[in-house]
Amino acid sequence: MHRKILAAIIALALAIVAPGLNWAAAQSGQPEPQEWSLNVPSSPLQIGLSPSKRDMELFNRSSGHVNQYRLGCVRQVGESIGALRKFPVVKTNLPSGKTLINSVTLYVEKVQGCTRDKARLAVIEVGFSDGSIWKVK
Repeated sequence: MHRKILAAIIALALAIVAPGLNWAAAQSGQPEPQEWSLNVPSSPLQIGLSPSKRDMELFNRSSGHVNQYRLGCVRQVGESIGALRKFPVVKTNLPSGKTLINSVTLYVEKVQGCTRDKARLAVIEVGFSDGSIWKVK
């Protein structure tokens, strides 16, 4: 009985998120952004989906060791990107060139909130083990 309920919850979450999550793998092996997310060109972390579309991936494309990050809802107007909503900082341990993988169900409410605001989910802040911090401008 519990398995059926869990399966129904996962199916519902995927049904809500999946329409905008049709990722195609680029030749570099990294996913291309879609309508629900924005990969800021200067961001050290890139948002993607696993091939099964069940997991969201954050790829550390910087040369530094990431120890925290923050997601948020952003709108892009021309070259300018503004954060409308900031989510809590997430502590992590992500070396250069590695990928952090989390279930897409963890992000359903965040994606829904961003799309309600006509915004997109993006990495807006990244902290490194050397104490430096990148922020979206």
